[in-house]
Amino acid sequence: TVGGAAATTTVTAGAAAGGTPAGDAGVRPLGDITCTTTSDVSSPPSASPGEVVCLTGELSARLTIDHGGTPQSPVIYSGGGDTKVEGIDVTTDNVIVEGFISEDASNMGARLLGDNITFRDNTITHPVYGGDDTDGMRFFGDNITILHNTISDVSDGSDCNDEGCGDGPHPDCMQTYYSDNYPTSSNITIEGNRCENAAAQC
Repeated sequence: TVGGAAATTTVTAGAAAGGTPAGDAGVRPLGDITCTTTSDVSSPPSASPGEVVCLTGELSARLTIDHGGTPQSPVIYSGGGDTKVEGIDVTTDNVIVEGFISEDASNMGARLLGDNITFRDNTITHPVYGGDDTDGMRFFGDNITILHNTISDVSDGSDCNDEGCGDGPHPDCMQTYYSDNYPTSSNITIEGNRCENAAAQC
């Protein structure tokens, strides 16, 4: 499920951690977690290594996660499966982001930029073309795990078909690439995700 600017992506749904069968791709029910901090999603607090930050409510803007932990003690940010935002930007290292719903985000549903990021059990639907591109998610960094997410309706733009969207966006379920602005990526695990109704690169 990785494509460059001119590449075609292939969706794979392998057996996930804990022995989940390949056919059981997509968001799973969240396990029980103990929140160390609970806050409205519109004002995420600073967090220390090992904390579990539970965010609730709705945000009609992008959620930015910019406080991480350590490789041994990441910060967990949990949306509980029903916290809605218009996009997610992870711009830090050593975090676990789970249980959010990203709807109608500008250009991409989620952007992961950092090392030791786990992005799991989230739902991304209908990123909206805003002049950049239309992607379910993009990721850049080392040791990134993308696990059991559902990404759907990556189709915004004009004249979309199996070859792309003409002069409009280049839709991808997931995408990474190298550029002057983004690093190369390595040690990436993509497992048990589900991509539905992607206009081209899926």
